[in-house]
Amino acid sequence: MKKIFMLLVMLCALQAVTAAASLVNNGNGTVTDSRTGLVWQQGEPGTKTWGAALSYCEGLSLGNKTDWRLPNIKELESLTDDARYYPAIDTLFFPGAYASYYWSSTTYAYYPHYAWDVSFGNGYVVSYVKYGNFYVRCVRGGQYGGFVDLDIDGLPDAWELKYFGNLAQGPYDDYDHDNLNNLDEYQQGTDPAKWDTDGDGMNDGDEVAKGKDPLVKDAGVFEQPSLLTYKGISCISSPTAKNLVFITHGWNSNSDTWVKAMREKIYTSLTNKADWDVCTYDWSEYAATFDNLLPAPWDAYVNAIEHGKKIAQEITAVNYNHIHFIAHSAGSNLIQSAADWINSNKQRTSSQMPTIHMTFLDAYDPSKENSRYGKGADFAEQYVDTRRVGVSSLDDSDLTLPFAYNFDVTSLDIQRGNDITGEKVHAWPYRLYIYSIDKDQSWLDWGSSSNVALFQNENILYGYRLSYEKSGSVLGNENLYYGFPRGATHTFSGTPPPPEPGGLPVIKLEQKGILDFNSAQQRNDLTTSESCIPELSPQNSLIMRTCSPVWVIASQDIASLINTLTFDYQFTSIAKGLLSVYFDGQLVNKVDGQNASDGINHSDNVALGDISPGKHTVSFRLDPSTQEQAVIELSNVQFSAMQVVFVSDADNDGHTSDVDCNDNNPAINPGAAEIPNNNLDDDCNPATPVLAASGAGYNYPAPLFKASLTLNVNVSSLATGWLKYSFKRMSLSSTSITNISVINGTATIIGVGKVNGAPNYTFTATAQEGSPDLMGIEIRRPDNTLYFNAALAPVSSGNYSLAGQ
Repeated sequence: MKKIFMLLVMLCALQAVTAAASLVNNGNGTVTDSRTGLVWQQGEPGTKTWGAALSYCEGLSLGNKTDWRLPNIKELESLTDDARYYPAIDTLFFPGAYASYYWSSTTYAYYPHYAWDVSFGNGYVVSYVKYGNFYVRCVRGGQYGGFVDLDIDGLPDAWELKYFGNLAQGPYDDYDHDNLNNLDEYQQGTDPAKWDTDGDGMNDGDEVAKGKDPLVKDAGVFEQPSLLTYKGISCISSPTAKNLVFITHGWNSNSDTWVKAMREKIYTSLTNKADWDVCTYDWSEYAATFDNLLPAPWDAYVNAIEHGKKIAQEITAVNYNHIHFIAHSAGSNLIQSAADWINSNKQRTSSQMPTIHMTFLDAYDPSKENSRYGKGADFAEQYVDTRRVGVSSLDDSDLTLPFAYNFDVTSLDIQRGNDITGEKVHAWPYRLYIYSIDKDQSWLDWGSSSNVALFQNENILYGYRLSYEKSGSVLGNENLYYGFPRGATHTFSGTPPPPEPGGLPVIKLEQKGILDFNSAQQRNDLTTSESCIPELSPQNSLIMRTCSPVWVIASQDIASLINTLTFDYQFTSIAKGLLSVYFDGQLVNKVDGQNASDGINHSDNVALGDISPGKHTVSFRLDPSTQEQAVIELSNVQFSAMQVVFVSDADNDGHTSDVDCNDNNPAINPGAAEIPNNNLDDDCNPATPVLAASGAGYNYPAPLFKASLTLNVNVSSLATGWLKYSFKRMSLSSTSITNISVINGTATIIGVGKVNGAPNYTFTATAQEGSPDLMGIEIRRPDNTLYFNAALAPVSSGNYSLAGQ
């Protein structure tokens, strides 16, 4: 063991000596690296933006040479010395070097407004926005211009040292087991230490064998997304808690910052602590830095969706009476996703609880004026700072939320001018909200206590004092609020409230097109993974099964402006996976099978931004979350234009005039036309047939047996409804029907029954009208484990009659 240790020490020393020996001080302000043939600027010209760094190097005259340039990322990385730390560079030859970041000329392809750079503190390669200020070291000469091959193996020594750290590898070795030997890797320009250089899910050797470029991600195959993990909620809790305060951070943050401080202050302020849980949630792994990269706020916004669903499931299990959600920036999408899930659960269980209060702090939403933030809440508010910040994409945080009461708090910060840039202005709303808890002025370290006194007006409630946990007031009493409507913004400027925007906010979704997978295939506009080929059905659904990552990309002509994508999905395997959805190569949605309900799920309204007419691509990728195969069926992929409009509610009955039969009388609503199968009593006529399903369907999947589903269910008389299903020697007969829903021609019936005479099996059956009709069912044992599952499929004969309001 001692000999081995000494050998390692000698090898490390040899590597350091070799690296040092390759550098030559030219005595004229330049250093030559004999390994690469590159000549480097020795001095330090200071920090510059990326554009200024390019210009500086191109204009540099040094050592009687004028052909200087900003190095690309591979050249810059070759200057790092792994035997050194802070700085990770030979300071004998570069005595003024900083243990900090230096620009390269290489743009980050995924975010073109970012560029790659090297940290000479630890030698890591990272990326950053181009208007940041980093150090500069110019270079001249060609990459690996000095071909030195001391071990005579056909591989440049500098190349071997760069990727392997030594010269021990041979030209025909396959270090990364990607079916390319080292000589092939050198000639192809691929990374010999990476199985998949371009990160598209296909190894370098397979790409070369199939005539693909191993340095370019293939269309539809994207870098493997990290499978989602969820940290626990951190709470100051009470075993008798009836209510919850839930606080979370936004992009590029974590719960150990202002979030934890807010939790402590709110808990201290409570008069009856036994009634409250005050909790924080940390999702920084998906909102901040990972793999040495800083994701854009859009990525955090997308990742927040599934985190919100997971949190909602945990919260719902506690049966709170009231929930106050508080979130900053992209965390707003997390609490909205949680609120959406909770409201859906309330509808499923016919529950009125919990009531929901939502507080948004400089909310980030790419949907901008069409944001759904606050929808479904009993009360929603936002505190927003409208000044510019250091990240241009955060302009999507300067919003007026149509479903919330909005407070522009910019003018309360008079010590900072309106043209100030930087993330501090993005933080001002949560600092002001923390101040409103207990008037702790340390949170106003750049504000004016005299100006923010407007925020503590004793006659009008703003900030934390408006919350149920502080005031004890019942949410929904609009007389408590500020004399201005939702969907407008109060500016604290002494001016009159803004005009009424026209009523209550309503989301209008205008369908602009449906993605037809079969037609796309016929047009050669459908590309799929080669190792796991998705299956198309005649009903225009797509079935994806993992054997490795499985993906499909479909091109579609969009005739008019769209901003929203929706789709239906159903995991038909016990093992669930992670579905990633891309539009024009940009990740726009994730679906974690862990959070999906059984049966058919309907996606959220997926924000795309404003998409102009033309040919665009939609891609779906399914990754397994375990060693077991994951299977998902996708259908009903639609493109829409979503718009939030304000519609009158003259009789103040909570129903806007577009669905209210008589907007002048809150007691009666006659006269509206009935829209079939939308679950609304549009014509206000109790005699309208409501949520009924009857009929029979038969399938013959093999010559010797058949499957049949017969039913007769009406929501007004569930007790007399019945359902029967048979398959081979299995027979299910319902003993009670507990729920029926009929939406857009699809009936879902839930109940309890006997299987071959054994009681207490639960089932969820689905019938759908079409040409032909479809049927499906899932049956679970009394312990809730899966007993039988038949996916929705066309009937061979029979007919269902479905009716909905």
